[in-house]
Amino acid sequence: MARYTARRILVSIPVLVAASILVFVVVRTTIDPFAGTAINPRVRPEDIRRVEMLYGLDRPLVVQYWRWLEHFVRGDWGSSLLSSRPVFPDIRDALANTFVLGVTASAISIFVGIAIGMYSALRQYSLFDSLATGGAFLGLSMPNFWFALLLQIFFGITLTRWLHLSQPISSPLGCTHRGRSASTSWTGLGTWRSQSWCSRSRRSPSIAGTCGPACSR
Repeated sequence: MARYTARRILVSIPVLVAASILVFVVVRTTIDPFAGTAINPRVRPEDIRRVEMLYGLDRPLVVQYWRWLEHFVRGDWGSSLLSSRPVFPDIRDALANTFVLGVTASAISIFVGIAIGMYSALRQYSLFDSLATGGAFLGLSMPNFWFALLLQIFFGITLTRWLHLSQPISSPLGCTHRGRSASTSWTGLGTWRSQSWCSRSRRSPSIAGTCGPACSR
């Protein structure tokens, strides 16, 4: 098992490198990063050339890719053009939230899918079995991103209006932001609000991520 895992990891390395090369070439040859600034009358051509030299965009494509790969391996993923802050902390926080959502959705899907499957097997051709089978086909046919958008609209807009709430049910904020919680205060009330917001912000994507895997079990 360990040898098989090591072999699969070694095989995935050239695949990732080839995919990164393909994506890099497509993005650099089809997208002009200065398309919006070129039509701005306040931006001078020498300013654009200076930015190109700063980021190495005036160099050959092979040199650009090698430079990007070196910075990527070192963890230097560049700075945001809007905030001028390093993007790695934001990506790290987003990946942490994604990991929590993935584990939560997988745990729910395993529990719900196995329970419904076992009960349907014991009650074969019953009304529950028919409903479970139909629901499984419906869940597999719905894209998760589309179902997640519907849940966001329901919990964030529709249910908020029905209950006459001043805040949406699901928070648009992440559970972590640059190493801190979503609360603005470290008091007991602030910590409780942070936990409440985080649990509600996980609800919709957790349900959406559960739908497909649970229906396949």
